[in-house]
Amino acid sequence: MSARIATLVSLLLVSSWQICAADGPQLQPAPAGVRVSPIAVAGIAPDRRLTTPWIPVGDGAIGSLCTDLLCFDNYEPQRVAMPAAPVETYCPDCGQGGSRWFFGPGGIDGVYTCNDMVLGCPNCHGSISERIEFAWYWGPCPVAGGSQNCMVAVFTLEDWIDCSWFGSGSTYSGVVYNFGVLPCNPGGYYFADIDLCPSGLFHQLPVDGSGGYCMVLSQGFSAGGQMLLAEGGQPMLWGTKNPSNPDSQNKDVWVDDNPRDGSFNPMECYDFGFGLCPDPLGPMIGFYGNTSQNGHYSGSAVCTPTLCPPAGAPTTKVYKITGNANNINWSWRIESATGVFTDIVDNNTPGSTTTCGIATNFRNSINAAGAVNGCASNQLISGRLCFFGLRLLVIKAGAPFTLYVGPAGGPACCPVVFTLPACGFNPDIEEIQLPGNDCNGNGEDDWVDIAFGTSLDANENGIPDECESFSPCDTNCDGSVNGFDVDSFVDLLTGVGTPCHSGAGDVNADGFVNGFDVDGFVAALSGGGC
Repeated sequence: MSARIATLVSLLLVSSWQICAADGPQLQPAPAGVRVSPIAVAGIAPDRRLTTPWIPVGDGAIGSLCTDLLCFDNYEPQRVAMPAAPVETYCPDCGQGGSRWFFGPGGIDGVYTCNDMVLGCPNCHGSISERIEFAWYWGPCPVAGGSQNCMVAVFTLEDWIDCSWFGSGSTYSGVVYNFGVLPCNPGGYYFADIDLCPSGLFHQLPVDGSGGYCMVLSQGFSAGGQMLLAEGGQPMLWGTKNPSNPDSQNKDVWVDDNPRDGSFNPMECYDFGFGLCPDPLGPMIGFYGNTSQNGHYSGSAVCTPTLCPPAGAPTTKVYKITGNANNINWSWRIESATGVFTDIVDNNTPGSTTTCGIATNFRNSINAAGAVNGCASNQLISGRLCFFGLRLLVIKAGAPFTLYVGPAGGPACCPVVFTLPACGFNPDIEEIQLPGNDCNGNGEDDWVDIAFGTSLDANENGIPDECESFSPCDTNCDGSVNGFDVDSFVDLLTGVGTPCHSGAGDVNADGFVNGFDVDGFVAALSGGGC
């Protein structure tokens, strides 16, 4: 049947899964999953026959040695080292934490499904994937409370066009994961985070970044060597959460259920746009790519290193922090408005008992993320200012961006913009305009110069010291010569103090602060000149 006819037929059909929503199986969240590891893996051809012997893999948690970039994410893992449990880190926050959607125990026949995928990061296009995450519901067993052998095969597809038939030549050879005997209906779903690197096996990601994947649940192989479909089971369902996740999928999912024969026909393509969060849904899976650089969503890395400010005119924004600090940790995320870099995150930025401390911790966390992503030591991304009651965070990036903040653990979903109300966690943070002052004429706002250390501001008045003139007797840089300067002058005289401006304490201008400056300093305190 041609693609045009297949599409027409699919439009005329109503999903059998949606029909039974009122009478039988209904979408519902399953509790946070149980992690399992395969006991062995093997290569498998599109006809579901093994292409390699079984390879033991231990517990599968030795660390991802061959991958550095989460190339397609319909799983939403913790952004930490292996193994990564499902959580919520993108926006919108569906409020489900680690729970995921399914059709209830024994609700559907979903042992063979296929879905599309679009890779958001160009570095992933054509990459091989040697780390994979997926989740499924296992059961029911023929005997209530029983167990049965469980295998999961995953294939990737080069081509995908909605509900029109994707053709026999588009499926790459895949990998089958043997989990041994698993209890059915374990009270939650199963999930796996698997490093294939030691095995030499991999999944091929689509060359142009747009393709698909299939998941097959099985209990074993026939005497003739072909993988058999399981008696029951279904993939867990989740969404890619655009736009905060650059990867995407559409609403069409293939389900081998009408009839269940190990192949697809046009009547087996269904609409998985159920109006739930996140929507549309698809079989829950994540592919990591083997690329030449660190990747977005893996720790705090980005798709491309253009977060680093260029030598020219970077995008600069300033944020004001106000209110009471209560030492509670934050999460933050920086997202590019142009997609040049996709996302960097820190879900556990330390709190502080002071707002200046919070600004300092934000600055340190953001700069640490820049260092992870290859920004040079002189390419600081963030600075902070604390003066005259203002507590400011300044961020520079190599492309337009938006800062999002949230509670510790994420997701960071509140955009920090000019529009009120401000984002409030501990305390409030809002974007404000730079004042536009450039007293030293270097093309950068004075506040930015001070925040990034280009200029000193010893008296913390928001004006670069090089734009102000201080009396050498004004050793505390408050603009006056009086008794408040005595302690700081003595500190400078005894070598334990730090000058607040370049000539502080050098009353006789001989280039030193010593006993020859004392008489002039005392005279200045008595009303004489300095």
